[in-house]
Amino acid sequence: MIADHLDLVAPSTAPAGPPAVKIVRGSGGAAGAGGFGADLLAALGGPALPDPLSRSVATVDARLAAAPILATCRLTFLPQADFPELAPGDPLTVELGFGTSTQAVYAGPIAAIGARGGALEVLLGAPATPLAHIRRNSGYENQSFAALLRTWAGEAELQAGDIDAGPDYAFLAIDDRHSLWDWIAR
Repeated sequence: MIADHLDLVAPSTAPAGPPAVKIVRGSGGAAGAGGFGADLLAALGGPALPDPLSRSVATVDARLAAAPILATCRLTFLPQADFPELAPGDPLTVELGFGTSTQAVYAGPIAAIGARGGALEVLLGAPATPLAHIRRNSGYENQSFAALLRTWAGEAELQAGDIDAGPDYAFLAIDDRHSLWDWIAR
């Protein structure tokens, strides 16, 4: 019994290094790498210094949820002199991990910015928010679920990404009692 437990915490599965947070401006994740000069130093072979966003982050509270609930992410920053200006609508990507290895866990536009006791609080909205604002009465004939999702994403000016075909609907009627995001969940 104890040997089984020890196998679960083998050194090969232990995190490598201290917890790490990286905040990247834009929605590109690690490929975007945030700018602010850290990329240039890394390309020249120098030590990559954390950018001002990542260096100033104090807390990350990501609330991930399945449709029809919208996910949110609240960030608290302790801004320093070189902290960049942020505005509603600016896209940010939050990466979490250990040591120098991080992975994107949330990306969304800034929905609200506020100050509290010297800290800057930033609320990131869900990328699916535009779908939650669209309501309509429509009927669709001979459409796959993927085709419907692509149509609705296009109407909300969102990129759909890879979608499995899903079931085919001979006829599907939706009404304006629910948003497109609610219909996706249903």
